[in-house]
Amino acid sequence: MGHASLTLRRNPSGGYQITTWWIQDKVKTFPKAIHIMKIAMTKESISSITRIATLCIVGSILTIATASAGTTNYHNPQWQGNRLDLCLNWGKDCGKPAANAFCKAKGFDKSTGHIADPNIGAATPTRLIGTGALCDQGYCDGFKTITCYKVVNIAYFVKPQWQGNRLDLCLNWGQGCGKEAADAFCKSKGFTKVAAFSIAYNIGAATPTRLIGTGALCDQGYCDGFKSINCSN
Repeated sequence: MGHASLTLRRNPSGGYQITTWWIQDKVKTFPKAIHIMKIAMTKESISSITRIATLCIVGSILTIATASAGTTNYHNPQWQGNRLDLCLNWGKDCGKPAANAFCKAKGFDKSTGHIADPNIGAATPTRLIGTGALCDQGYCDGFKTITCYKVVNIAYFVKPQWQGNRLDLCLNWGQGCGKEAADAFCKSKGFTKVAAFSIAYNIGAATPTRLIGTGALCDQGYCDGFKSINCSN
C-alpha cells in the first residue's frame, strides 16, 4: 500500500485537476484512473481554496479523500419571502449572529463576512430569522451580502469493492441499479450521498460483483459493476 499527497487545482470549467502527487519519492500519473474531479457544492457562485487530498492505493483499488473549503455569496438575502433582517432577534444579536443563522439554514458551517444594508424596512420590509417577525419601519436594517463557508468532504473510489468483490451496479437483484447502489455504498463509508459514478459493463464473468443490498454474488457475463464512485457529504 502506498500513501501520497495530491494538489487539486481549479479548472476554468469549474472542475478540479489533480496535478502531481508523490508515491515513495517518485512522481506518478494515472490519467485513466484519476482525471478531473467535478465538484458541485452549491448552485451559487463559488470561490475555493486549493484542495489537498490523500491518496491510498491497495493493489488496483484507488481511493482519494479530499477536504474542500468553499464560500458562497448571497446578495440581498431573503428569509420567508422578505429581505433578511440584520438582527437574529428583535434589537439584539445583530450582524454576525443573524448571518451565521442564515448560512446554517442554507447548509453551510458559518458566515465569514457580511455587508449591512441600513434603513430599508419602510421600502423593503425585513424579516428576523430568529423569530420570523416582520420589521417594516424606516429604521429596520437588512443585509446587502452574506458570505457563507462550508467544508465539503469528498472521496473518489476507483473500482469500489464490497465484501471482497467488485461492487455490483445494483442494490438488489435487478433493482436499485446505479444511483441507489452508489448511494448505499457512500453511506456505508460515512458519506451522505453519491456525487457521480461511472459504470463498468459486463465484468461479472472475469470479475464477479457483489450486491450491496443482499450480499449476493453475480458471476455471469452480464453482471455490471462500477468503474468509480464519487462520494460527498
